[in-house]
Amino acid sequence: MNRMTSHLRQVAVKQPRENGEGYREEYRMIGAVIRPLSGTLAARMYGEPLQETRLLLTWPGGDLAVGMGVCVDVGPQDAPDWRVVYVACWPRHCQAHIRYLPPWERRARHED
Repeated sequence: MNRMTSHLRQVAVKQPRENGEGYREEYRMIGAVIRPLSGTLAARMYGEPLQETRLLLTWPGGDLAVGMGVCVDVGPQDAPDWRVVYVACWPRHCQAHIRYLPPWERRARHED
């Protein structure tokens, strides 16, 4: 992770709502590196949707969990444009696979 700090950017992470519709308004910012996901294992896991899946690298303690929303190309006040589908952490870094959410799958932040 230390060699990739030049690619570090701030992204907003949001918890899903209890009712399963959309994400909470509250967010927290984390430093992350976003990369294309590649490799034979990833291809077997995701198949064709591999093109819509990215690798998110961050430091431990970010408390990422499957189902959380990530605002990568939208502002932190908007509905997340990516969703966490896999998380693994090691002593020096955490990695998550995030899947793109098309606009019609995103939920408005005030929707209940």
